[in-house]
Formats: sequence, C-alpha cells, structure tokens
Amino acid sequence: IFTVEKSSQKKFLSNLINSLSAEALNEAVTDVKAVIVSDKDDRERQYAATALQKIIGGKKLAEVEWRVEQLKFLVNLALFKSSDGVKVTTNEEDVHSNAGNIKNIFYHCLECKLPKLEDEKAVLVSLVSHINEQIRQPATLQKPLEQRHLETWRKVFTEATSKVDKKEQKLRTVFQVLTLHMGLQLFNNTEVAANAIAELDAVTRRAMQKKSSQNEPEWIEVVVDLFLTLLSQESHVLRNVIRHVFPQLCSQVTVTAFHQILSLLDLKSKENPLEAGADNDEEDSEEEDDENSKDDDDENSEDNEEDSEEESEPSDDSEVEEVDEKETINDTLRLALQNALGNAAGDDDDIDLDELDEEEGAKMDAALAEAFKMLKKNRKPKKTMADKSAEKTLLHFRMRVLD
Repeated sequence: IFTVEKSSQKKFLSNLINSLSAEALNEAVTDVKAVIVSDKDDRERQYAATALQKIIGGKKLAEVEWRVEQLKFLVNLALFKSSDGVKVTTNEEDVHSNAGNIKNIFYHCLECKLPKLEDEKAVLVSLVSHINEQIRQPATLQKPLEQRHLETWRKVFTEATSKVDKKEQKLRTVFQVLTLHMGLQLFNNTEVAANAIAELDAVTRRAMQKKSSQNEPEWIEVVVDLFLTLLSQESHVLRNVIRHVFPQLCSQVTVTAFHQILSLLDLKSKENPLEAGADNDEEDSEEEDDENSKDDDDENSEDNEEDSEEESEPSDDSEVEEVDEKETINDTLRLALQNALGNAAGDDDDIDLDELDEEEGAKMDAALAEAFKMLKKNRKPKKTMADKSAEKTLLHFRMRVLD
C-alpha cells in the first residue's frame, strides 16, 4: 500500500482508511504497529507510522481508551528507549531508529480534536500519567530533562490530577487542557513550554479568584497575550491547541483583550510585533530547525499541503507592490519634469536648447537637478531577501491570529 501510494502520488491510503469499518480499522492498526516496530526499511516504517496517524485522526475510532492506547505506543517510541512501543528500558540500543519522525507524528496526533473537552482532558491526563510513571527513571528518556524542567513537569502532573470544583469546572478544565498540552511540549519545545506553564499557573490562580488589583491586567488579557506569544512560534500543534481552546474563553474576553488582538492586525502600523523577541529566540530556533529538519521531510504530506494552501495565497502581493511603486515613481518624475521645464514640457512639444540663453539654461539645470533630487529622496529602498522573509513571517502570523 505504502509503495503504491508513493509511486502513484495519489491519496490511496487516505481513501482506503476512510472506506474501512471501525472493526477493520482496528485490525489494520495491529498490522500497522507491527510494521512500525519491525526490521523493515525506515521508509516503509515511516509510512506505517503516517498510516497510524491517519487512523487516530479519523472519526470512526474515537473512544478515549483506544486513543490513549495508541498514543502510549507512539510516545514510548518517540520519547523513551523502547524497541517495541510497549516495554520501556534504559538501554540505548532500544531507541527506535525512526524515533524523530515518530515524535513528529505523535505531536500531530495531539492536534486531533475530540467532540467533548472533557474527553480530550481524559486522554491527556492518562497520557501524562503514563509519562510520569516512566520518567521516575530519568534514564528511560532518550533526552532527559534538566532538573528545573522536571520540577515544572511535576507541577503539570499535580495540576492534571487535582480535583475540580463543580462551580468552576468549565473554566478550570480549559486551563487544565492548556497546561497538559504545554506539559507535553516540554519534550518538544522545552523553554517555550516552561515559560508558558509558569504563566498559565499564575493566570489560573487569578482566574479562579476572579479578582484583580487595579494595577494588574485582567487574567483574560494575560491569557490572550500568552496565546499571541505561542502563535508567533509557527507551531502547527500550538495553533490547533489554541484554536480548540480559545472558543471556550470567548465569553470572558474584555474590550482591552480584544484590542490586543486587533492591534496585531493593523496593516498601517510600521512596527513588526515579531521583532521584539526575534533576537532572543533566533539561536534556539536554529538549533531546533537543524534537529528536526531531517525528520520533517517525509512527514504527513497532507498536513504540509494544508499549511501551504492556508499560508501561500498572497504570493503575488510583492509583484503588485513593485508595479504600483514603479507607476508612482514614473508619475512623480513626470510631474517634477513638467514643473521644471515649465510651459515647454507639453506632451507634443520639444525644447530647442539653442534658443535658450545662459540664464534660462542655468535655471532649467537647477530645476532639473532639484526634480531628480526629489525623485531620489522619495524612492523607496529595494527590499532585501531578509525584509521579504520578515514580511512573509509577519503575514503568516497575522493569518494565525485571524484564525
């Protein structure tokens, strides 16, 4: 199946999965998982992992226990030293050779929505509890967390397993789902996740108190600011988490919080909201890009196609801007020359320089010099590749905010 889809470039696998019954899909999952942990070549095992992702993301098998079982299998291979996806060891030789790609697929599986937020929370709690059980032996992790991040993880686990008062159940559940997702991101984007968890902890306490001092912003404003910060990370996973959770908070949004969002969509503003933290995050992002670039090449082509369709529509804008700029420059030059040459600058009239005396010629030279000087002053500097890249990044960020 995997070879046929690759050679035909058709969505044969997706169509096949959509046509199968729930019972047949269950049997297929067993076969696919067997291929993932087999000794077949990496390419075939990678396609098998992608097939498992497609099945998990489908709607025919949405039971919480079934989903948890599949996610445990993936997380064991992605984060821990496990050769079969079931048993976790401390042996380096048990690290799956395709662990990087499986890690990406695992996080994409977390994007799959469940009909009820409570069901999603139940899946995340079970998954976090499983990971917490395994990291009691830090050596089981492929890349152990630092001590400070392990402490952050323990806070996440405590929050995930704490009881919720029925009066504040809905709001608390939203924060718990957010915290659980950020906790899982500790193994993927550690620093961003750790900072987000710290902010969420403070915001959750303030939201539950429903009181804020006069000198402090409302808790929802802090949450919106946090969401906007996370959206600037260009992470498809974080984007989907926020898109799933934010509607639950819309009733709490204040005018100030709404203006926080609108201010980033102001096309007249010359400030780039992404430039403030760009210098601090540049080194981290480069390291992360280098680490993940090898694994991302063959990752779920459908997701990549969706992203490119969503974020590549305005590709002709730069060409339109260049044409408009040239027309504006030509109009400015024409008007300046007409003013400099006076009545002799009609469309069908020529100027006979032999008929001009020295004084008129000097005045014309000065007027023409002033015209070209004004043109040079008004001409916009040509955009560099870095400028165009920054504009494209800002455009994609604004699209995520609009979403």
